[in-house]
Amino acid sequence: MMRNLYQISVDPGMTGVGFAVWKNLRFSSVATLKPKGKDHLAKLMSLQVQLNAFYLGVLSQPESSIETIVIESWERFIPKFKVATMMKSAEGRGVLIAVSMCYCQDIRFISKGKTKKGEAQMVAEHAGITGSAHAKDAYHLGMLAGFFK
Repeated sequence: MMRNLYQISVDPGMTGVGFAVWKNLRFSSVATLKPKGKDHLAKLMSLQVQLNAFYLGVLSQPESSIETIVIESWERFIPKFKVATMMKSAEGRGVLIAVSMCYCQDIRFISKGKTKKGEAQMVAEHAGITGSAHAKDAYHLGMLAGFFK
């Protein structure tokens, strides 16, 4: 039986976390998690629950493992946002990293460089990817990470 090795690219956020899933270096699907809750802590807890369910769903196939997870790095975004917004986003990112480490030891951070959001959307749409802007950004990150044959 052939092993199912998954590569996952992630566009993190607190309103939506986009994922692109690649199976044996072939694109498989996109998904978006939307944390819910009456306050920030409830949203973080919701994100944790949704992330665990997402990763367990990916691993539900026999002989499956997550080989690599790439997460968008944020260096270029820091000057654009208020400190309070960045703090909340960083907390969400911390939950994302902590949960991801339970399912994969190879976690990398990747920058989209100077690519604008519209360009990433066009790349995904040209490939026929439908879904949220977060999911399309995650697809673009996977392309930049080399998750294709």
